[in-house]
Amino acid sequence: KLTFDKPIPVSPLVALDRERCILCYRCTRFSSDVAEDDQLIARNRGAHSEIATFGDDPYRAPFSGNVIELCPVGALTSTQYRFTARPWEIQEVPTVCGLCPVGCNVRATTREGEVKRIQSRNHPEVDGGWLCDKGRFSFPSLTADDRLREPLVRGSHGFEPVSWDTALDRAEELLRRAGTNVVTALSGSETTEIAYGLATLMRQGLGAHSAVLPESTSSALDAFRAPLSTIGGAELVVVVGDDEVVDRAPAVDLWLRKARRAGAEIVTIGARGGTQASPGTAADALSELVSSRSALGKRLRASERAVLVWSGAGGGGGARLAEAAQALGFADKPACAAFHLPATSNARGVADAW
Repeated sequence: KLTFDKPIPVSPLVALDRERCILCYRCTRFSSDVAEDDQLIARNRGAHSEIATFGDDPYRAPFSGNVIELCPVGALTSTQYRFTARPWEIQEVPTVCGLCPVGCNVRATTREGEVKRIQSRNHPEVDGGWLCDKGRFSFPSLTADDRLREPLVRGSHGFEPVSWDTALDRAEELLRRAGTNVVTALSGSETTEIAYGLATLMRQGLGAHSAVLPESTSSALDAFRAPLSTIGGAELVVVVGDDEVVDRAPAVDLWLRKARRAGAEIVTIGARGGTQASPGTAADALSELVSSRSALGKRLRASERAVLVWSGAGGGGGARLAEAAQALGFADKPACAAFHLPATSNARGVADAW
């Protein structure tokens, strides 16, 4: 019988019970072959083999939490969920992650009405069964101490809590006084239903039609939409923009890595540089791409499995990307697609509902 110290803090969010580990290497294979962060390893040899990180550094990677679900024996556990509930005390609620525009399928584990854990729920065309750490570990914000739980009104001593009736009466008074001189600021994280309800209240109730959207959106890209899994089967993927894909839509970054492993060529262009840097803005780089003198543009026109991805500000909410896709002949190629990655989780839905 071997006795180990437990639990070993692989990271602030993942704990390892080494006496449970059967050295199946699922976690290390995920680290090296899927996420490609190469942080989890099997060190030592023979009976002394054990799962660890290089130099015992914390396992910090955008998708580290997936190893918890991959582990078949419960050796890798979540520090957030560890010993917080028994199987017969919980309910599994299927839902969708709303923290980025991808919309990964997830299951929320609840106990007594409170979320205790988030797990992935496989959707082969959207997330491929994986989930980023932001979507997996951010649920404590639902019950954070600094989260607003009751209406607040600014008083002589700062913000003071008031009843819902008082707050609603005050809001109605201010809105009626302002009338049509109301500008609604939307964050892009609202649900489509909330945005529609707010638009109905402002427009029909007050005649106030002014709104500030977080970013522009365009329906022109609808003709080139496809499942995200299209990226995994592409032979040429061009990423345009100034922001890293993993920051805007982490799951898309995994699809890009899968495409690269399958032999696809991944090209990044735009102001942030990459394999083919181009001066000026990302929009300038895209215009150059569709020009007749662009060698990369010619390859996109010739390819039957090409994908364009816009990751950055500007672009008219996908309008420029749609123009490029049309110019490159994507409309006649079912296996070609174009994806615009918004900065907020529901920018398009909010704009359409408003």
